[in-house]
Amino acid sequence: MNEGYIKFQFNQISETEPPLNEVLDLLELRTKLYDLGLVGFVENVSYGNVSKRISQNSFIITASNTGKTREIGTKDLVTVVSVDYEKNLVNFIGKFPPSSETLTHFAIYSSFQFAFYVVHFHHRGIWQKWVFKMPTTPVEYEYGTIQLAQSIAQLSPFFHDDEDAGVVVLGGHHDGIVVFGKSISAILKCIEKLFKGN
Repeated sequence: MNEGYIKFQFNQISETEPPLNEVLDLLELRTKLYDLGLVGFVENVSYGNVSKRISQNSFIITASNTGKTREIGTKDLVTVVSVDYEKNLVNFIGKFPPSSETLTHFAIYSSFQFAFYVVHFHHRGIWQKWVFKMPTTPVEYEYGTIQLAQSIAQLSPFFHDDEDAGVVVLGGHHDGIVVFGKSISAILKCIEKLFKGN
């Protein structure tokens, strides 16, 4: 599985963990996704990640390589303070490097004002059903790259700020799906519809 390897530079500002009361909802969401098999660990690589917006372009995201366990804690979360595309650099606060899909999450938050939560998960059946039928990134752009992030921004005309949730299929990242929305409930409803095929 071509997943889990960080393709950007990162700068650790401090090791401070986010407050538990700010991330309880995110931790619960991540556990639900683990139980559904949408995040996890296979072939010695973690897959899937979740995040929550805390300001305009700052967000809390799961750290890299956190797919092994069903339940994670604040030590497994990272606050992304800023992203510099030109330098391919992520500035973060936390104990461990941020998820390899951090640039993808940043692109969502930068491009879609209605997005307050982002989920990136893997599911072959859903991917095969919806690739090129829903907004899809170019097949030549691999996961975790600036090119993929910029291509997500180019999909903004397909979405409106009054939407509850949106879906982007990662064309160059087989099985990869990104769901984002105003709330966790909106995201879970969207994922349920994807499973049902409508």
